[in-house]
Amino acid sequence: MRKITLLLLLAVLLVTAGSCGDDDEKIDTKLIKGQWELTSGSDATSPYIYSFATQDESTWSWGQLTTYYLTAQGGRVNDKVYDWHVSDPDNDTQVYLDITYKGDINGVDPWENDDRYVVEKLTATTMVLRKWENGDSKTTLTFKRRNDLK
Repeated sequence: MRKITLLLLLAVLLVTAGSCGDDDEKIDTKLIKGQWELTSGSDATSPYIYSFATQDESTWSWGQLTTYYLTAQGGRVNDKVYDWHVSDPDNDTQVYLDITYKGDINGVDPWENDDRYVVEKLTATTMVLRKWENGDSKTTLTFKRRNDLK
C-alpha cells in the first residue's frame, strides 16, 4: 500500500513539474501600445516621449511611432515619425522591435533607416530595449509608461 501511495505521489509531482512552462516569461507585445518616456540612453533635458499607436486592436503588432519632447509648460514639440513592427513571441526565441524612419531615405538601401531592438523587458510600467546591431549590443533604452499623456 505504501508503494502505491508513493507511486501516486510521484506521478502527481511529475505532472505538476511537467506542466510548469515558460509561458509566464513570455513577453506580452500588446503592451507596447501607448506613451513611453525615455528614462535612460538619451541626453535630452526635456522628457522625450515615444508614442506607439496601432490602427485598431487587430493590428497589435505594428503601427506608427511618433516621438516628441515635452516642454516645461506641458506642450509637445514633435520630433520624428516612424513605422514600427514587433515580432511574435510564439515564433521567435527573442522578441524584436523594428523601427523604420518615415522621413527622407538616406542612401540607396532603405534598410539603412531601420533600427532593430531586442525587447529585453516589457511590463505594464517598464520597457527595456537593447540595440541589435553588429558591434553595438550594449546600448539599451529604458522607458517608463506615461498614462497621464493624451
